[in-house]
Amino acid sequence: MTKNELHRMIRWIEDESSMTGVHGDGFCRKLGEFKELLAEFYEFLFKEKYSRKTVVFDFDGVIHSYVSGWKGVDVIPDGPVPGIREVIDMLRMEYCYEVIVVSTRCADTRGTEAIKEWLAKHDIEVDAVQGRKPPAVAYVDDRGICFDGDARGLADKIRNFRTYMEAK
Repeated sequence: MTKNELHRMIRWIEDESSMTGVHGDGFCRKLGEFKELLAEFYEFLFKEKYSRKTVVFDFDGVIHSYVSGWKGVDVIPDGPVPGIREVIDMLRMEYCYEVIVVSTRCADTRGTEAIKEWLAKHDIEVDAVQGRKPPAVAYVDDRGICFDGDARGLADKIRNFRTYMEAK
C-alpha cells in the first residue's frame, strides 16, 4: 500500500464522516475510530506522523475569474478561471492536499455563503471556506509577491505590482 493510497482512504473517511444527516451517529463514530486506526497504521508503515498538507487559494482572481470586478460581498457574477477545478481536484484527490479557500468576502456571513453556493454551482469541491489564512505549504493569490529572502528591491516590486489581469 502506498502513502497516497492510504491518504485517499483516510480522506474518504474524513469526507464521509463530515457529512451530516446522512448517517446515524453510531456509523460516523465508527468511521472516526477507523480513521484513527488507519492513521496509526500509516505512522507504523511510513515512520512519520499522518498529516495532510494544506494549500490556500484566494477566491477572487484565482478561483472566481473576477473579470467584472467588485460588485458586492455576496455578488459573484463571473465563472471560474479556466482549469482551476481540475487543479483543485487533482490536489485533493491525487495528492491528498487539504484545499482551503480564503477571501475577504468572508468578513460577512453573506460573503461566505455566496462563495460556498458559487463553488457548488460550479462543481468545485474544497475542504473549507474562511476569512483567515491558516498555516499552509503554499498560498495561491493573484495579488501576491513571492519573497525571495532579499529585501533589496522589495519596495519597488510593491510599488510596481500589477495583477496578472492588469498586466494583460
